[in-house]
Amino acid sequence: MKLPAKPSDLMKMTAMVLSMAVVGMIAPKLVPYIDIAENWSADLRTVTFSPPSPSNDEIVIVSFTEETLATLPYRSPVDRGFMAELLGQLEEKGVRAIVLDVLFDQPTEPGKDLALQRRMKSLKIPLVVAWSGRGPNMLDSQVQFLNDYLVGIDKGLPNLTKDGRDGTVRWIFPGGEVDGTELPGLAGAIAAKMDATPPKEITPLVYRVSESGGPMRFKTFPAHLIASIPADWLAGKIIFIGADLPLQDRHRTPFASIGGISQGEMPGVYIHALSLAQIMGGYRLPELSVWQKFTIMLLLSLIGLGLAIIDLGIWPKLFLNVLVVGGLWGFGFAVFRTWGAMIPMIPSSMVLLGSFGIGNSYLRRWERLQRKFIRQAFSHYIAPAVVDQIASNPDLLKLGGEKRELTVLFCDVRRFTTISEQFDATGLTHLINELLTPLTDVILSNQGTVDKYMGDCIMAFWNAPMDDENHALNGCLSALKMIEEMGPLNQRLEAEAVNEGRSHIPLQVGLGINTGECVVGNMGSKQRFDYSALGDAVNLASRLEGQSKNYGADIVIGQATREKVPELAALELDFIQLKGKTEGVLIYALLGDREVAQSSGFKALDTANQGMITAYRAQKWDEAREYLAKCRSLTDGFAVSGLYDLYESRVAEYEINPPPAGWNGVFIATAK
Repeated sequence: MKLPAKPSDLMKMTAMVLSMAVVGMIAPKLVPYIDIAENWSADLRTVTFSPPSPSNDEIVIVSFTEETLATLPYRSPVDRGFMAELLGQLEEKGVRAIVLDVLFDQPTEPGKDLALQRRMKSLKIPLVVAWSGRGPNMLDSQVQFLNDYLVGIDKGLPNLTKDGRDGTVRWIFPGGEVDGTELPGLAGAIAAKMDATPPKEITPLVYRVSESGGPMRFKTFPAHLIASIPADWLAGKIIFIGADLPLQDRHRTPFASIGGISQGEMPGVYIHALSLAQIMGGYRLPELSVWQKFTIMLLLSLIGLGLAIIDLGIWPKLFLNVLVVGGLWGFGFAVFRTWGAMIPMIPSSMVLLGSFGIGNSYLRRWERLQRKFIRQAFSHYIAPAVVDQIASNPDLLKLGGEKRELTVLFCDVRRFTTISEQFDATGLTHLINELLTPLTDVILSNQGTVDKYMGDCIMAFWNAPMDDENHALNGCLSALKMIEEMGPLNQRLEAEAVNEGRSHIPLQVGLGINTGECVVGNMGSKQRFDYSALGDAVNLASRLEGQSKNYGADIVIGQATREKVPELAALELDFIQLKGKTEGVLIYALLGDREVAQSSGFKALDTANQGMITAYRAQKWDEAREYLAKCRSLTDGFAVSGLYDLYESRVAEYEINPPPAGWNGVFIATAK
């Protein structure tokens, strides 16, 4: 089996980061709401973080207010006789130039119309007047009158460049072609006469903020008071004349982002004046290039991915995302305050969160695949509860080898070659399955791991991959339960044999158990591997299983295992030096659980057995025989009768051929 690729895969991560950066660049153009939100964030920065600017003293607004209209014979159109007098008064007071943001698209009183026309043509100072071509709000008769009325007078388009999505004026109108005539905007037309270079394309309008926090203001006077204003207040100024009325020629500006419509709307004449101030001042906000914006998106996409793959829970990750987004906005506002550059806040935030979301989803998918892999890899040889724990926390499983203490069990069928001769291949397979299934169930139900099946042999271990503090106890209880399972199994197999008309040879198993340090993990090659254990403790467990038939015991355990389960019923068998070993080990026959260990029958047998062992090792052969006889009388219910036949033959042999000097009671095995 092979684990699925981790999310650190370079190609996939690179593609995801680049894709999110590209999405951040094009999303505002494709999704109007994103563009609206980004414009709102830019407006917010403009209003709240623009450095304060002093009032512009070069430009003065002369406005037609409600008070002005109240002094005139009618409200609309504005009395042209009054405007003729106004232009004359301004020229007398020494103004530098005049911009007339009034559309003369219809006749009024002939005498007054003529007076104003003559006044405009006779002015010795630069004058620019609003002009419009055909449009949805202009009749052909209006256009004709306007063209005739302004013959010989410099004209400019009073249009404003508004955002088509929210109606906010954010750019300076450069002008355009109307009815075949190319004209600049009002601000550009007057700027050209002031020896300034008007913009040739749409240019961001910089809304400068006054020291009091509102929009930068110009000196403004009601038109009906101009006659009484001192000349030095107006001398050398560029005058914009237009309406400042509640429901006429008012337009949304970025200041609406905080103050709402009531405070965020400006008369058109003010916006034209702002445009001229910017053109003449030569200032504009620095704009990020496409590559600079893309670099920002790329960096934030990487950060989002980094937040997704860090080893934290989802809530800490989300908290970090909130902190990073907050830091991004703080940084964006600081950059604008310091340098005036607008970092794209909404798309950047989307890229960061989107990269985090996709990266986290990818990671979760990988985790699901990992859990699926673990379930498939281990469900057949690890207890289901253990599989669930590993699947929930794969870090508990260290792939590769690691050293840890294990309790290892080997189980083998006695005389299996003789038994197998009764069956063909199909029947033998059925027999093995019938045998291994209940024994495996016992192992798994006691938190064990099945290492492998070797024909009729099972190898299992405890304390890996999950920690098991009671691994020796669970291994021993499993062995006892496996012996217990052989009774019902033989009954089923005997019934099958009778039904098929053949003889039945009862199945018997021998088990060896040992505890010690092993190397456990995925062993094998890149193409194929198994979760297995290696080490001297494993080899010893296998040897103990082989010795079980020699000692007439069903279960043989090593000394290390016995020391960990003193509460179980275990009878000392021998001090044996196994084949291939240089030192002897104590081995024991496991006879029962805690209840058996506390029974009077086992205690009596254990006492007699220990007496026999002591006499045997002291070479007191007669005393050893007395204990042997006593032990035989106490073996009812305990499968160790063959043990005393073994010691009987040894005593007889040693009486004839005594052991060498210095003998410590060790028996040197010549077979595995």
